[in-house]
Amino acid sequence: MGPTRSSRYKPVRGLVRGLSILGTLGERSHGGWSPTELADTLDIHRTTLKRLCETLRQLHYLSFDADTGRYSLAPAIRSLAAGFRDDDALILAAQRILPELIESVVWPVFLSIPEKHAMVSRLENHHLSPLAFHRTTLGHSFPFHTTATGRAYIAACAPEQRRELLRSQLPPRMRSRAEIGLLERRIAARVIDGFGVNDSGWGSFKNFSAIALPVYVDCLLAGTLTMGFPRSAMSNRQAIERFGDRMRIEVDRIGAAAGAALPVAKMAGRCPAICKS
Repeated sequence: MGPTRSSRYKPVRGLVRGLSILGTLGERSHGGWSPTELADTLDIHRTTLKRLCETLRQLHYLSFDADTGRYSLAPAIRSLAAGFRDDDALILAAQRILPELIESVVWPVFLSIPEKHAMVSRLENHHLSPLAFHRTTLGHSFPFHTTATGRAYIAACAPEQRRELLRSQLPPRMRSRAEIGLLERRIAARVIDGFGVNDSGWGSFKNFSAIALPVYVDCLLAGTLTMGFPRSAMSNRQAIERFGDRMRIEVDRIGAAAGAALPVAKMAGRCPAICKS
């Protein structure tokens, strides 16, 4: 993320480049990167890049394999995130539960919460899944009306909140009651047994399908749990038949744990929904 327009300070070029190196190295889990590959990818002069990499290596954030001539991330890189904790009770509850899902749902799963006009992935178990097809979903935004994640959430909203969210997704000329109603019906057609579904891919997730369930905390709709998989692996209905019961159990566990950890008042801002019986 670049500096904001209101910032009075110019970005420190060396820091920006160093963080770019760390981010690029994180995209490849095995084999590392040669200095030439990094220099070409990041458009940094090879001598400058070598100095930056050696500085990061001396700080124990990178390791260098003399046999292959390649850099890779070192274990100390984990310390950079050691002090970060999301204060959202839903995320904290899911942190303890999502890793366990790998045993029963081998496909990667991620948890999303609403932010502004989309669902944003905030927690995942991709690094634990042997079937993960993307490096990460963290930080990705999923529109309400074109993705399984968004459809699961918006279909579970109370009617008026759902319509207001849909209005925010459309240009002014398409915000009539008729247009909103049409969009509601299209979304409803992409919900199966409470699961939002998508089999046409989206953005960088082309050729993949997904099923998603809403997550409730004390009767308030708080987020969604999504499982992704290649379209060639199975249909959405097959995915629900095979993994739906387990996902429902885990969604209830996450919601219960979050509700026990945080008073419902602190979940204000989430979309109201009809309480599940």
